[in-house]
Amino acid sequence: MSRFKFIWGLGIALACSLCVSTTSAQQFDPGQFQLIEETAASICNTVREAKGRKNEVQLQGEVNTKMGGLIGKVVDVGGSGEGSVTGEQFEGLSREATASALEGDRGCRERVFKMMLDKFPPRNQAPQEHPPQAPPRHFLLMANRDIYGHDIDKNGVFEKTESGRQKFCEANNACVAFVLDRWNHKCYLKDKIATTLVSARSVIGVNAAQVPTTPDTETKINIRNKRRFDGTPIERIRVSSRNKCRDLCKKEESCVAFTFFLRSVIGEDNCLIFDETKTEYMPDNTADSGWKEQSP
Repeated sequence: MSRFKFIWGLGIALACSLCVSTTSAQQFDPGQFQLIEETAASICNTVREAKGRKNEVQLQGEVNTKMGGLIGKVVDVGGSGEGSVTGEQFEGLSREATASALEGDRGCRERVFKMMLDKFPPRNQAPQEHPPQAPPRHFLLMANRDIYGHDIDKNGVFEKTESGRQKFCEANNACVAFVLDRWNHKCYLKDKIATTLVSARSVIGVNAAQVPTTPDTETKINIRNKRRFDGTPIERIRVSSRNKCRDLCKKEESCVAFTFFLRSVIGEDNCLIFDETKTEYMPDNTADSGWKEQSP
């Protein structure tokens, strides 16, 4: 008996011992079955080796990496992508697999194997009838840009998390582009793709095939006294004045904001250059800040 047939038969027996019907298990071809079994083993080995050295979030990332490659092979077996799991199902299975593996080594592979058989639709399974759905919409995100005008709702939609704002924008079929205001936590839907403007406070989402241009008009730097930006600067340097720091930012194309500390230890860098601002400036009596903005 070949090794391939042996693994296939062993997998069927394992499926039966886990209360998964033999009929359901046999709907997978031997190649799919073997790869699902390998995925389960890989997850358990990954968690066992990393447990104690990494936290649960880091372990989740390790499981995602392992599953991503192997699951892709399962979906591609036979040259068909039909019946593949959705991104949401993948994340759910990944979370369950990580939690199950953390319960202990004993029976880990069998538990994860059973979850995969339950959640992975076989390639040859008859497709279920569902109402036709619009294809997913994908937007190219461009940081430090704004789109002036063409708002579907001028008030925007408040949403605290950036991922939530993006999902809301992508779900609206009337929207052809959107602006995520990072400082005010708002999403502005656009019914037309127009010329973009430089703006340190926002991110735009546009169709990758319709990337708008940016005009050659002058970009000004707004100044706020007693304010500072948080985040990781792309450059730290010591200068003699706030204006020197401002001028450095103005000349540096990648700079969209800066913070200058008014009082600093001799020899310490007092000018911070930023290439993005994920939050609005914060009160600080020891600093002045500025950010780039382009008028229409």
